[in-house]
Amino acid sequence: MAVSKVSISEAKLCCAICLDLLKSPATIPCGHNFCMECIGRCWHQDGRSETFRCPQCRETFNSRPSLSKNTILCEIVEDFTNSDSSSTSKDATGPQDVLCDFCTEQKLEAVKSCVVCMASFCQLHLLPHASNPVFKDHRIISPIRDIESRKCPSHRKPLEVFCRTDQTSVCCLCAINEHRQHETVSLEEQVSELKKELNERQGEVDTLIEETSGEIGKLKQKIDSIKEYQQLNKPVEACPLLPCQVDAKFSAVECALTELSNHITQQLHGSFNPHLDLERAKGYVPALSVPPGNQQMPRVPSPRTTGHEDHDVSNSINPSDTCLMETKPDPTCKKRADYLHHALHLMFDPNTAHKHLLLSDDNRTVTDVDPECVSYPEHQDRFNSFPQVLCTQSISEGCCYWEVEVSGHWAGIGLTYQGIKRKGSNMSSLIGRNNLSWCLLYSNSKFSALHNKQEVTVQSGRQQRIGIYLDYSEGTLEFYGVGNTMSLIHRFKAVFTEPVYPAFFVFLGTSLSLCQLS
Repeated sequence: MAVSKVSISEAKLCCAICLDLLKSPATIPCGHNFCMECIGRCWHQDGRSETFRCPQCRETFNSRPSLSKNTILCEIVEDFTNSDSSSTSKDATGPQDVLCDFCTEQKLEAVKSCVVCMASFCQLHLLPHASNPVFKDHRIISPIRDIESRKCPSHRKPLEVFCRTDQTSVCCLCAINEHRQHETVSLEEQVSELKKELNERQGEVDTLIEETSGEIGKLKQKIDSIKEYQQLNKPVEACPLLPCQVDAKFSAVECALTELSNHITQQLHGSFNPHLDLERAKGYVPALSVPPGNQQMPRVPSPRTTGHEDHDVSNSINPSDTCLMETKPDPTCKKRADYLHHALHLMFDPNTAHKHLLLSDDNRTVTDVDPECVSYPEHQDRFNSFPQVLCTQSISEGCCYWEVEVSGHWAGIGLTYQGIKRKGSNMSSLIGRNNLSWCLLYSNSKFSALHNKQEVTVQSGRQQRIGIYLDYSEGTLEFYGVGNTMSLIHRFKAVFTEPVYPAFFVFLGTSLSLCQLS
């Protein structure tokens, strides 16, 4: 009986949760395989939920499936691990081992990787990135083999934000969901600060090395003086050390200083490198190296607390104008007909729409089409990190009212000043996360009010149509659920100091429509 040999790639035997070879593999009802410990830990974290889902295909189960070891798959993984060492040596990380993700027949060697597409390209398939303006904002780096590990395991999006609270890299959806109330910055900003702090520490080390070397030089001069004196004079009995003993003592001191310097240098670089490993692999940070034999004795830094503040144009706003949040609903509200007297005809501004937002022909409906991109032209007002869009009209006086229809599970509705950040992945460019904007966040049938990084959960329950009433002069911004009756969801109180623009963001296929009010 002929035996056929089937070649299996390592990627097919990896767990989608830990991204390592399967350990005690278990198969769940949808057919996907995970390490038994990984899937058990994942479902344990979701233990309060009534349903359990596959982390890979997102299929849900009404009850927690029982887990048992897949014996055959376990043997396949073991055979793969014990295969010829020469074949495993070919899997070593290196640019020469990275293959093009777009070659269909013979896989060619990749020359570049794109951190936006999260894929690697050969010279031929890289051409669209060089010629098509759609890929103008994509960042191309040297090919990296484990590019899948740079994606968020939950949302399959690039890790672009660094959470300082949890000291980990996350995607933009994780940043506004699980890490919503954490301190987050862009990866570039975090790397820049780490490099700055490392350079400062290195400067302190160099200064201390110079001072220590000077002190050692002075001690050597004293030793030479003592030796000269002893040669000219007979040794006295009161001298506790002979010349040879003096040399031995100072040699021991020099050896101890050298060992201590090398040890502290390794500790200093080791404390920074874990944070920079991911960014260095992405091409953000060059590898740090210490010349062999370089004797360094850094000063041990004293404990200190380092804070971070978002630096943007919002800092110019007078503190007395800061919004006060009011979470108590007002049971007495006007009839809808009273608000319709102040109805405002709005349209979305295409020059501000993020490339993942598709606008309708009349610019009154916006839909999140991620991962697809819309070929908008470059514009200084366009948001390039979060799927946000503003309206063309600004409001600087009087009373105004408009309504939006929400189709989906994730949207933000609010107001902002013109000066909100448009570029960069810093969370301060998201409406509600700065003191330039106010936002009502709708997330899976829950409403939260956001302003200046503060968040208040105000109501639960699905509202398909939202009414927004602004009294600019009185500094009142109100959100209503519109149905047979109008129910107040939340009211902001503020002192508006310049014109404001209706602002929106949508995620995960959600659509927003500006309602036509008579």
